[in-house]
Amino acid sequence: MKNKVSRQKYLYIQYKTRKFLLENKINILPTNLNKIANNMGWQLVPYSKLPALNVEKFILMSKKATGFSVLLPSGQYVIFYDDNISETAQRFTIAHEMGHIALRHFTKNQKNRETQANIFAAKLLMPDCILNECNIHSKNQIKTICNVNSNFARNMFFKLQKTKNNHITNIEYKLKKQFKNFINSL
Repeated sequence: MKNKVSRQKYLYIQYKTRKFLLENKINILPTNLNKIANNMGWQLVPYSKLPALNVEKFILMSKKATGFSVLLPSGQYVIFYDDNISETAQRFTIAHEMGHIALRHFTKNQKNRETQANIFAAKLLMPDCILNECNIHSKNQIKTICNVNSNFARNMFFKLQKTKNNHITNIEYKLKKQFKNFINSL
């Protein structure tokens, strides 16, 4: 059985992701994860660079997952990711780890942390309130626009078909305004 989050937690993660996009001044898709990392002062390190760092525990961790993040004693976050997987998988892994950091999983012991980070990643890479404005007609459009894999694009396409939000929150309004040029360019 999949770990689920409450409706309230889901809406909180959605809000946090939209706020995160606003604060990092993301205004085009695909979401520029390097820009976010730079803005936040986070370091992105591919697994291929791990041997040069000569940190045995990180090398061991890399054998267990496609990515992980650590909080260094200096207060800096570092996201490590497997650079031998597809680009779309790397993007999701990095966005997932950004979710752990943004949702403060390092400071709070929360139930369903992996599910929460997955929701954050999906919303970061495929902001539904923006895609709703983009006149999407297929999963392939989402795959191309957001640089995500076919499964994620298909799931988002079905979600967009089911939900047309008539009520726009203040944060959605601001985000749509931030993405206005991008939306108009499609």
